[in-house]
Amino acid sequence: MTELSIAKEDCDILQNDLQTLSEWEQTWGTEFHPQKCSVLRVTRKRGPIEHKDTKQDTNFYFKSVNNK
Repeated sequence: MTELSIAKEDCDILQNDLQTLSEWEQTWGTEFHPQKCSVLRVTRKRGPIEHKDTKQDTNFYFKSVNNK
């Protein structure tokens, strides 16, 4: 079985990518709508990872799907 995990460092990398996208949208005069986006998280853990987006000042919750 393959195990994947997300650490705090991964959230920091994701935040850096979001910042890059933010700069891109400003350069090209477009706008992303984070409220229309979602992330699927596949795990056996019960608690979601919470990460605060610094640009939008909102919390992103990774949705969970449990595989039994």
